[in-house]
Amino acid sequence: MVPEFSLVSVVLFIASGVLLFFLLFLLAKRHIMRVALRSARKPHVNIGSDAPKILRQKINQYLEMTEKICHEPTLLSEQVQNMAHSTENHYYYRMKALDTFLNAVTTLQWSDSSVPHRETKQSIQRYLFCLCPSAVGGKDAAIIEKFARSYTHARHSPAIFSENEFVKYMELLDKLIRLIKLDQKRRSKTIMAVDLEVHVKKGSKGVETVTNAKKCENIPLEEIRHRVAHVEVGEQQHTMREISSGYSSTDRSSSQGSAERLIFCEEK
Repeated sequence: MVPEFSLVSVVLFIASGVLLFFLLFLLAKRHIMRVALRSARKPHVNIGSDAPKILRQKINQYLEMTEKICHEPTLLSEQVQNMAHSTENHYYYRMKALDTFLNAVTTLQWSDSSVPHRETKQSIQRYLFCLCPSAVGGKDAAIIEKFARSYTHARHSPAIFSENEFVKYMELLDKLIRLIKLDQKRRSKTIMAVDLEVHVKKGSKGVETVTNAKKCENIPLEEIRHRVAHVEVGEQQHTMREISSGYSSTDRSSSQGSAERLIFCEEK
């Protein structure tokens, strides 16, 4: 006679089989992971790999910020200078050259806040062209290229960087600073003038203002002073009432009040 199994026995048998399968699967997976970690060639583990997701994202965010950190320390301290003067060496003029360039850039940044900082992966030549953009493609680009080669020689090249190379380096640095200051002076003498076209439309959300830039040009400050002076003379002769703009009328440079009067009169 064939034994008959009840429904409860069949369900218990299937459930025990499924449970046994899951246990074997977990044990096999754990054993495989253990073997993989032991035989891995990389000896390092990612920071925060076992941390919660929010903490892991914050850790990765701070790690990415380290790529943007750039610090140029002062190389020639008093102790290093005393050691350099007492013994023969090959690093004194290299350190002096790098410190001189760093001090020059720091002085420029103190005098003008618009001078950018050097990025971590930015080459010295590209950074100098950022400081003096008017030299790109011109005859002054040769000075920047020569200084970049001399700076690379002092910082990275194994060739000798003696006093003669340092004197040439300082001459190029002097020319470079003159170029940067001249470029800053040229840029400070011009302002950007933009023609704006304003449309007022009625929409579903109320009145909407749409602004379109029609024309953009650089105007020298001398021309602006001349226009403002001419406008002020015309205002004294033909204007019946005086409207204050909130700024001093004696300032005839690039002040906001003078520029506003110039724009309003030209529109009329």
